[in-house]
Amino acid sequence: MYKQDLHQWIEERLSSNLQDRLHTALYSSLDAVHNEIKEHVKSIISNSKRQSDVDAIIPRSDFTVSYRLDCSNLCSDFHEDIQFKFSLGFTSLWKRFIENQTKSDYPTALTSKSGLIALGVCGLVWQNVGWKVLGVVAGIYGGFYVYERLMWTRKAQERAFKRQYADYASSKMRLIVDLTSGNASAQVQQELSRYFAQTIHYVDLEKDDLIDRIQEIKNDINQFKIYITNGQKIKKQGDKIDNELNQFIKQYLFIDSTN
Repeated sequence: MYKQDLHQWIEERLSSNLQDRLHTALYSSLDAVHNEIKEHVKSIISNSKRQSDVDAIIPRSDFTVSYRLDCSNLCSDFHEDIQFKFSLGFTSLWKRFIENQTKSDYPTALTSKSGLIALGVCGLVWQNVGWKVLGVVAGIYGGFYVYERLMWTRKAQERAFKRQYADYASSKMRLIVDLTSGNASAQVQQELSRYFAQTIHYVDLEKDDLIDRIQEIKNDINQFKIYITNGQKIKKQGDKIDNELNQFIKQYLFIDSTN
């Protein structure tokens, strides 16, 4: 139950923090794209009434990006280790020694040799130091053990649990950065598509008007072609009549004038 509550709390806090950190930059960019779409659509539209209608389109004020992290499934295989471990115990000391040897510039083959050397040194100390000194050292050592054991309360266990969970959850969260950003991007794209669909409606109306106007011009052109064709026919008829008149004049009027 504690893990389930922690999963839910982490998911809510992370989502809230993402909202707080990304809200200003994200919505500023979103507004810029909204304005870019609006101005581009208005530049295409010649009708002033439709331009005003485009200006009146307001993006959704309740739009928010939801960051679905799903910590319950993401960290479902987390297993805590809150068993008491004495910091000066042989296992803890040996573990730290191995880690230091691994991080050092010396070859890893020296690790086993160093361990043998350490055991040898311990043996020499045991032979050369008296029992009283060993007893005092053992007492101090036991005192440290008792102190750490008493300090290993439920609060200390809870702190260790949270530290382990934070390290584990952080490594898991790094694996889903692309998935989370892709999900947020899809939501933003959907919002922009909705706004674009509202504005493009007026472009469609403008296009329909242009198509109708083009059709009217085509009809006018066709009518002009008919007029031109008829005019050419009339011109031919006029030319024919003019030729006939000229022939008539030549044949009859010139003869009469000489007589």
